[in-house]
Amino acid sequence: MERINKRLSCKIGKHWIKIKFYKEEPPLDNVQRPGKIRFCEATKRAILNPILLDKENISCPGALYTFGWDSRFPYQSFDNWSKKNEKQKNILRSLVSHIPVLGSPFEYIGLNTDGESDIVMAYLSPEETMELIKILNFTYGIHVKTSLFSVMSICGGIAVKTYNEGKINLSFGCDDSRNYAKMHRFELAVGIPKSMYHLFL
Repeated sequence: MERINKRLSCKIGKHWIKIKFYKEEPPLDNVQRPGKIRFCEATKRAILNPILLDKENISCPGALYTFGWDSRFPYQSFDNWSKKNEKQKNILRSLVSHIPVLGSPFEYIGLNTDGESDIVMAYLSPEETMELIKILNFTYGIHVKTSLFSVMSICGGIAVKTYNEGKINLSFGCDDSRNYAKMHRFELAVGIPKSMYHLFL
């Protein structure tokens, strides 16, 4: 476990999950290669055992899109897409246009694998999130600003958005992540990029 994980666990609490993007398959031992799984679900499993994912493992069409592994957005995944009128479809297309996508797709994603991570994330209570933000506000004068997504909230809104922007992001989850990652009603997700680790060491 990196120092950043230990430091954040001591300061804020909860398990912090390392996320690492790989251009090629890393030489890792003792990692799980699960069958079909949703990315958000895998983040919770990685608390107990390191996990290595590729596009063949991901069962969520939205995650495949945001990780750059499928350039076609799965509009059919929206409820009753075929029955929506053109105005409703245009609203959803506008929503999708703001969902972050990895500009250069990676081949693998490591969760709690050895070595330095690209980002860390955790599922925190509002009080724990406040303590994190207080450190940034009162120690460094940093204000946290973010935009929220009600779809692809962990894969896109935390993993990809935090990596792309290099800043802290928050997410209240989406229907899928609250179900598959078993997010409690009093939890939200927080992502911190590598460029900000030093603020917590």
